[in-house]
Amino acid sequence: MHVRALLFVLLIGVVRGAGAQPGQFDRAPVVPRDEALIVTPPGFSRPGIVAPPPPAHRAARLALTVVDAATGQPTACRINVVGPDGNFYHPAENPLAPFSLLGNWPEAGQGNRPGKAPFRYFGHFFYSQGESALDVPVGRVRVAVAKGLEYAPRSVE
Repeated sequence: MHVRALLFVLLIGVVRGAGAQPGQFDRAPVVPRDEALIVTPPGFSRPGIVAPPPPAHRAARLALTVVDAATGQPTACRINVVGPDGNFYHPAENPLAPFSLLGNWPEAGQGNRPGKAPFRYFGHFFYSQGESALDVPVGRVRVAVAKGLEYAPRSVE
């Protein structure tokens, strides 16, 4: 018990940094180039934005069903949909939207926090219960699906 308490005190000292008050954290400066890297889809030269659905005359309806290979049943997962314009698309209606990474915090009330983790989540994604439908621009669309560390991520166009 004594060792655990000592370790906790040492960790607090590392997090606070020199001269910081209790409860304060050192803030690294936000580097715009680093932030742009996180939301620039592979194959594009500029950051993608969370785009609204395209106008009906320029849209295609994309229906996604993600199934667990072992059970054949729809499974919850994280999905990135990148349109031919390099922007990110998501379903207009999604019960899991409050948990999705579709904006920048604090402006959007959810999403990436500039300069903060989780940097492993590249792009803007939405969570799905296994079945989703959304409008995307006509053209080549990339869909990337991930689910925990026990599943291999998949990407298709």
